Amino acid sequence: VVTAAKFDSLAEAAFEAYIHEHPDEFHYCPSPDCMQVYRPAPSGNALQCPSCLLCICPQCHVEQHDGIDCPDRDGGVHLFNEWIKTHNVKNCPSCKVPIERAEGCNHVTCNRCRTHICWVCMQTF
Repeated sequence: VVTAAKFDSLAEAAFEAYIHEHPDEFHYCPSPDCMQVYRPAPSGNALQCPSCLLCICPQCHVEQHDGIDCPDRDGGVHLFNEWIKTHNVKNCPSCKVPIERAEGCNHVTCNRCRTHICWVCMQTF
């Protein structure tokens, strides 16, 4: 017999595994504190997260960047990624949010998607 709490935990783990296995179908809201998952709309119109109300670019799946096309926005992202390399920050291999490990064990957990990560090799487990 499975308790309700154990069933909920198993259902959540199965849901997260499905999301991670289908990155072209589902995305996490790009807001760091939001756990909402969404399916991109084929229309190309900006999406709005139903949980945190953030507007999301339908092409690059980041916060809507009115007046700047995706490649120009990506130039700024490139600069940020260069900064990350020198400041002990890495992107979560599952949801891509930047995470930081200040000290301690090399086993870290992403605050957004709760994925367990080896900081050294960035493999998930």
